[in-house]
Amino acid sequence: MSMISSSSAHRSNECNVIATRRGSAVPSSDTARNIVAFIEAAPNSRVVIAIDGRSGAGKTTLARQIIQTTSLAVCMIEVESFIEGWSGLVNGIQHIAQAIVVPFIERGFAVAREWNWHGECWGGERRIPQSGSAAVLLVVGCGSSSRALAHHIDASVWIDCPEEVRRSRVTSREGDPSLWWRLWSEQEDTLLTDYDSASHATWRIQRI
Repeated sequence: MSMISSSSAHRSNECNVIATRRGSAVPSSDTARNIVAFIEAAPNSRVVIAIDGRSGAGKTTLARQIIQTTSLAVCMIEVESFIEGWSGLVNGIQHIAQAIVVPFIERGFAVAREWNWHGECWGGERRIPQSGSAAVLLVVGCGSSSRALAHHIDASVWIDCPEEVRRSRVTSREGDPSLWWRLWSEQEDTLLTDYDSASHATWRIQRI
């Protein structure tokens, strides 16, 4: 079902609130088509879309659906690839804004160093996209529509999902998250206290 409510969304005064069944694995493909329609109608030559939500909400899955739904040149980055480890989320968002999003808006590509999670150190540089330029940048991950990025993006998605469902999904994907779950959640809380990304979202997906 679909519900519409008022919001201070990025390019619109409406926040599209889309409810999906709690047991569904991914957001509806209709959501991806709605987002692609927005992207293709955007007047600017480069579009930045943030897909936000807490860990395990289904953000990357939706991003992949968007890429599969459009013929435009789309590149995607995941927030955790460009922050300094488990405690680097809050400060890392500002780095992503300046090192990736701003250059992309200006020239259609960016170059930034990636975090090596296995070595727990900064790794080599990554070009986004790998070659040429892109029309669309999807910034995917916790904090992707937070204050540091909000004024750079054209629209955002917030995905709500109960914690028990999110944690179960992360456990299936990565193993037991007990060592980092609380630390990561506290950083999510910090970002949301500073700027309520959910209420500012252009589209809000609620898994019920």
